[in-house]
Parts: sequence; structure tokens; C-alpha cells
Amino acid sequence: MTTALPAPPLAPTAVTALATRHARSAEEAARLHPDVVDALPAAGFARHFVPRRWGGRAGGFTELVSAVAAVGEACASTAWCCALLAGHARLAAHLPERAQAELWADSPDTAIAAAVVPPAGRLTRVPGGRRLTGRWAFASGIEHADWILLATLEEQPAGPPAYRILLLPRQDVRVHHTWDSVGLRGTGSHSVGVEDVFVPEHRSCLRDALMTGVREPDAAPCHRVPYPWSPRCCSARPRSAPPGVRWTPGPRWPRSAAPRPTPACSGPSPAARVTSTRPPYCWSRRRSARTGRRSRLRRRSSPRRRPATSGTPPAPPSC
Repeated sequence: MTTALPAPPLAPTAVTALATRHARSAEEAARLHPDVVDALPAAGFARHFVPRRWGGRAGGFTELVSAVAAVGEACASTAWCCALLAGHARLAAHLPERAQAELWADSPDTAIAAAVVPPAGRLTRVPGGRRLTGRWAFASGIEHADWILLATLEEQPAGPPAYRILLLPRQDVRVHHTWDSVGLRGTGSHSVGVEDVFVPEHRSCLRDALMTGVREPDAAPCHRVPYPWSPRCCSARPRSAPPGVRWTPGPRWPRSAAPRPTPACSGPSPAARVTSTRPPYCWSRRRSARTGRRSRLRRRSSPRRRPATSGTPPAPPSC
């Protein structure tokens, strides 16, 4: 375990300069340029959420968003990988202590990829751990990762399947080059496959640990944040626009404006207009098949319409 001084703050200047220079090559090669990858450890993204006992910073979300926004002005793919490089280390901080030691005992700058949503694959329990087989999509940064986090559903003798997170070395997975998204090709978010790979017991944890956050009294604030909130904190849009960019919102109809005038010939006469017997919106409750909880939804109803007058239909208007 590392007992060094706290890690320095994020320094995205060098990465931003290199990302500006190699943005086009990253888009064409569908992976970050090697010079950009080599500059990521010095920038501090990989260690930003690593616990301090392993030499990490255990930093905050505000600092990360500001640094990622600075890199994003140069290259969107590099900024995406920087954000996930930090976020995946935060997920790995929920693994057992032995797995954390394998990740960060030598260096807190270990690069971790992940494909934890949605879960996939098949688990088989064996003595000392589990054997994993399957295929996962959207493993951003897998081309320059040292480890990868994968998720699968583990069948239980009683009750619903357990959502389990597993840690595997990069050499245990096979990369399928399936990613070809315009503007973000450099992220290398390809699919990965695993064929009957052994995962020791200490390299896995349940998603419940991520949903509640680390509960130890000395845990850093960034590790106490439940998992559903972390993507929102890591990908929030900056309040100010980048230099040279001006936000131009679309046109909106003023709330206090007077109603628009009605044309002289706008359809059937008032006597022939139809009315609704119930409001255009109604509240309903639906039970979720996955969680079993009831949710209150507002949905658009199909109002029953009837003519305001009976008898023969009115004649069309004359213009």
C-alpha cells in the first residue's frame, strides 16, 4: 500500500495540446494516438478517483468536469476517454481490498475499461471463483486499458439473479472491432468477448455495493456517491461556453404573449367543433416488471370526441 503524499491536481494542459494535434488521426484510426495515451498518466485522470491509500487523489467531480471540458475543446474522443478513465477507477474502488491491491499496489495510474451496462454473459461457479463466458458492447478505451470491468447476471438458488461486477486482465478478453461512430471513433468503444475465463472470488462484487456507495467512516466523499448519480456528476454540461463559442437557444413563444389571431377561414364553424369528454392528460400507475414498484406516469389519452350539435353534419365553411 502506498503511503506517499496526496496526488497533485489534474493537469490537462499537455493532453489538450496533444489532442488538438492528433484529433484527426484519432478519428481515422478509431483509437487515441499513442502520444495522447502516454500523456494521460501525467495528467492525473486515471488516479483522480483512486483511494488515497493507494496513492490516488480521491478528488471531486467539479474538478473532473472542468478538466474534461477543457480537453473536449480539442478532441471529443479524448475527453470521453479521460472522463471514463477516472469514472472506472471509482467503480473499482468498491472491489475487495485484495483486488484493489492488484490494481494499484504498483501504480495508481492503472487504466481500467468497463462494460457494465447492460449485463451480459454467463457465469459458472467453480471452486475458488467463477468461469465467465459472453460478449459485451461499448467497452470505451479498451485499446489502451490494463484491466476491464464486466457485468453479468448470476443465477441464484432462490430469488432473482444477482447483478455481479467482475474484474479481468486485458489479456483475458478478445476485442471485436465493431465501433464506428462519427465524431467519437477515437474512443474505441468496441465489443469484447470472453471464453470460459476463470475469475477469482476476490475480483468480483455485487452491484449493490455500487448502488449504496462505500460506507466506511473514513471513505472519501467521491466514493460515498451512489453509482446512479456518478454518470450525471461526470458528464454535466459546463455552465459557460468554450472560448469562441456562443450558445444560441432556439426560438420560444413568450408566455405572456397574446393569443395568436384566428384566420378568417380556419376550419369548421364554432357550432361544428368537437369537444372532449375528459382531459387531454390523465395519471396512471404501472408496475415495473423488473423492480416490482409502481410508478406514477402521465400519459396522453385519446379523448372521446362527440359533435357539439346533433342531426345532420354542418356544411363546410365558405371562404
